[in-house]
This record gives sequence, C-alpha cells and structure tokens, in this order.
Amino acid sequence: MAKRLCALGALVFAASVVACGGDDSTDPAALPPGAAGNPGDPNNPITIGPDGVPVDKDGNPIDPKIDGKYELSNTFDLTSAGVFPDIANDTLKALSNFKEQPSQTIVDLLDAANVPVVPDVINAIPGPIRGFVLGYIDDAIFKSLYKAVPVTKQITVLLDDLATIATKFELVTTLDLPLGDAIGDTRARHTISGVAWKWDDKRHVINAPELVSKLVEQPVQANAVLLEKRSSELESGRLQLEDHKFSVPIGTFAVYAADKLAQDKFGAKDLRGAIGMVVDCKAIAKNVADRCIDPIGPGKVCVGHEKELENLCTVGLNVLVGVITGEIKKLDLPVVNFKEGTAQMWDAETEGGPLDAVISRIDKGYWTATVNAGKEEKPILATFTGRRVGESTAPASPGPNPN
Repeated sequence: MAKRLCALGALVFAASVVACGGDDSTDPAALPPGAAGNPGDPNNPITIGPDGVPVDKDGNPIDPKIDGKYELSNTFDLTSAGVFPDIANDTLKALSNFKEQPSQTIVDLLDAANVPVVPDVINAIPGPIRGFVLGYIDDAIFKSLYKAVPVTKQITVLLDDLATIATKFELVTTLDLPLGDAIGDTRARHTISGVAWKWDDKRHVINAPELVSKLVEQPVQANAVLLEKRSSELESGRLQLEDHKFSVPIGTFAVYAADKLAQDKFGAKDLRGAIGMVVDCKAIAKNVADRCIDPIGPGKVCVGHEKELENLCTVGLNVLVGVITGEIKKLDLPVVNFKEGTAQMWDAETEGGPLDAVISRIDKGYWTATVNAGKEEKPILATFTGRRVGESTAPASPGPNPN
C-alpha cells in the first residue's frame, strides 16, 4: 500500500511541477489512419490540436498509449565500482608485458603453458650467437612498423581499446510493459538481448544467440503513470522499476566484442588475427635470422633458422592471445542487482518532436544497482534510455497484492 501511495504522490507532484510549463504551439495536422497513436482505425483518426496535443474526432485530448515493448540501453561504467580497474589491468597484463618485453613475455608464457618451443629453437642456433637471439627479437619488434606506425604504439592503442571493453559496456534489454491498474502498477518482463560497446564513435551490439538464449527473463514490478500536462517540451509520464537480478556473462560477450573490434579496426578475422597483422612473425623471423656476428676465429656466425623463429613467434602469439581471452572471460558478472530504476517517458519520438499519443521514448533513466565483484557487492550507478519497439505481449497485471 505504501508503494501505491508513493506512486500517487509522485503523480500529483509531477503534475503540479509540469503545470508551470508553457504549451508547444503546432499547426494542426492530422495523423494518417494506422499511425502509432491510431492503430488501424480509419473511422477515428487522430488529429493534432492547435496546442500540439493529439485529439480525437470530437476534439477530446487523447492519453498516450503507455504500455508496450521497449528496448532499453543500460550503460555501465565498472570503474565506478572501485575494483574493476585492477581486474582489467590484471586481465591485460600479458599484452602490456609483451609491449615492454616481447621475447621474455613469450618465453614466460610458453614456459607456463609447458610448450617447449623456445629451448628447441634456441638450442638449434649456433652457440656463439645464441645468447643474442632474444635481444634481436625485441629489437626487430621495437623497430617494426604497421601502417607507418610503430608496433608498440599500435599495441598501446589496442590495450586502451581492450581496457574500455573490459570496464565500460551497455546492456541491451527488452522491457515488456503491460497495461497497469488504476495507479499504474503492473508486472513487467525484463530480458537481456545483447551487450553493446562503443569504439570509433559507433555503437556495436553483440547479440550472440548462443549466449542470449541462456539468459533468463526476469519479472519486475513496475509503475508507469501519465502526467496531466501535455507538451513536446515536457515528459508525458514517469516509469519506476523495482528490484530484480541478472547473471551476465560480460566477459564472454567481451571476447566477442574484442574479435569484432579486430575486424573493424584491422580487417582481421579475430583478435589473434589482428595481433598477427601488427606483429608480423614472418618479417621478424627473417630480420633475426639474417643477423650475424664476427666472433674470434674464422668466418661470421649467423642466426639462421628462419622457419623455426617464425614458428616460435607464431606459437607465442597464439598462447598470448589465449591468455588474454581467458582472462577477459573471467570478467563475467555472477549477479547484477537492479535495485531500483526511474525514468521519464515521452510521447515525442525525438526531443521537441510532435506528439502522436504513444509513448515512444524513455529518457533520463537511472538504476540504483550493485554488481558482485569477487566476494564483494559493489554499488554502481547506471543510466538507461529506451525506445518503443512494439506492442506488449505480457498479460495485463494489477501489480502486487496490496494485502
């Protein structure tokens, strides 16, 4: 009952606040039959009145349709949780080390993976020059260019992109909001449909079916009410969503995102392909194999073994990327707790746009939420926006039992 009274109080307060605003004057214009606010009724077309508010054929204002299916864009920045920057740093430590000490990182990773490529290759190289080989590899990588940019700088940019993927993301969800009771209470359905990231100023949605199909739809108590005053300059309603939880495999989605980023930025098939394009093992192997010294005694001694060196580099990069993706997958969030969400609901599809008697846009949404980071539950503030994508398929519900 307290929640219902709170909802009524919020409605009265909102109506009193928006009553101070002015009307948006618009030239009268009729919406065609079948428009969003007039689904297929040729006998009762919606007309825009002189004050910009939709009216029926008798000139009566029409309340906007508030129930429907909405796609929500929920933006999270895990750096605000306090622990995820460290996790991200640990996740990308192998690539960071490779940028600073390429050959030693490969040696360490192959040793940890119990892959005996390094000793096999090094032992095959002539003794007098054997101790210089790892230094030659580093020198070749440090002096290499990819598209006229030093390889180390390219890796730095890639590190920054991957760090952003690991900590900042957008949950793409679908809110199925059925018609509520007299005060707007209803039981909605909330489903994750994908995860999105931004790079190169573009939004990229990862909605891998094999991942999305395993995510469980969550019921959520909702309250959606219309405000009394109507104008394209003022929100048409208020939305409140209550406590519910999701288990989100962000890390697994992030691996898909890393591969998509590699495709977009490098034209590579995946992250391994992108790193292979930046670090050209064939060119590096030839550079190192051609190096020679003049030891005491007759003749020069050269490294040689170009094919073996190329294989060492190739296997090393395979293990490096395997470690990176394995660590990224560990960023899966066991639980995201959506404690409470509030947002504005707008009739106009765009800011300042015309009204059409249908709630088309959700804006200025805020979640009070927490994420489980290891054994700790960390508070995090997330924002959300939304857009109508269809009609509600959830059954109309009276909301919680007041008793």
